[in-house]
Amino acid sequence: MKESVELISQTVSLEQYSHFSIRGYVLIGAIITSIMQTSTGATIITLTALSAKIITLDMALGIVI
Repeated sequence: MKESVELISQTVSLEQYSHFSIRGYVLIGAIITSIMQTSTGATIITLTALSAKIITLDMALGIVI
């Protein structure tokens, strides 16, 4: 999964969303969670993105919350 996310990070840039506040990342997390129907899956994907250095710790905390 980590390798897949790293490949995605090479094609998708999240830097355009770096101006979001923590509330913005909470909203993104809520949307991702509702699409996936499970918070565990969203947490795993968020941790994978954090591990691949696609998102920062602050972003990951907002998404998981």
